[in-house]
Amino acid sequence: MNITNIIYWLFENFTNFNSITTFLLGVATLVVTIVTARFIGQQTKVNKALFQLQNGQLQPYFIISTPLEKEHEKEVYETQHFFVKNKGYLNVSVEVSKTVLFGLHKTHNTKRESVYVIVNDYFYYVPFAEPSGEIVYHAYGKGNHGKYCKLYMEALEHSGNGTYYYMDNIILVQIDYKDLLNTSHTRYFIDKEEVDERQFKEMKSKAHKESYSFKDLDYAKMQELLEQQGKNQR
Repeated sequence: MNITNIIYWLFENFTNFNSITTFLLGVATLVVTIVTARFIGQQTKVNKALFQLQNGQLQPYFIISTPLEKEHEKEVYETQHFFVKNKGYLNVSVEVSKTVLFGLHKTHNTKRESVYVIVNDYFYYVPFAEPSGEIVYHAYGKGNHGKYCKLYMEALEHSGNGTYYYMDNIILVQIDYKDLLNTSHTRYFIDKEEVDERQFKEMKSKAHKESYSFKDLDYAKMQELLEQQGKNQR
């Protein structure tokens, strides 16, 4: 076939070639669109992972501590302090709320009864000075631990004839803060252990409906509340 025949054949089949070219261009466009979409999707995942990593690195790391202070004259530990420390990244603002529960428990054979009471002013004093360094919150109550120990010992003294009484105290802590990205967060603690919101609310719901001032609370009142709750559960 000479060049004239080739040109003639191309001219006769120009419409078919034009259709094929259009189809191939369409396929190429579709392929490019799919590849671009996949790339954007992967890039979004990467950006999200980087944001989560960065956001995690920008979070504080809270530690709860409740050290005891020795009274040098008596050589006994009378006062308990409450500290919230941040050993992680600096945060914009922090609000700490705490709830102290006193629990009285009675066991007889295999049966156990318990009552928890909210104590309002166990840590009644918050120093006016601004927190510095790692410390973001500090409170204490002069002689609070000494009085609690007296209640604890009084409970043991009421034990006998197969019935045992004992006390414990629990500190519920809620920390609300904003990080450097201005995102709000809430962290929950029971004593020194971080817990989720459900565990926190479940523990708090065990408390008696009325709260009491620490200075007015005595063992007799605790036992009265325990006996009342035991009757209600029967």
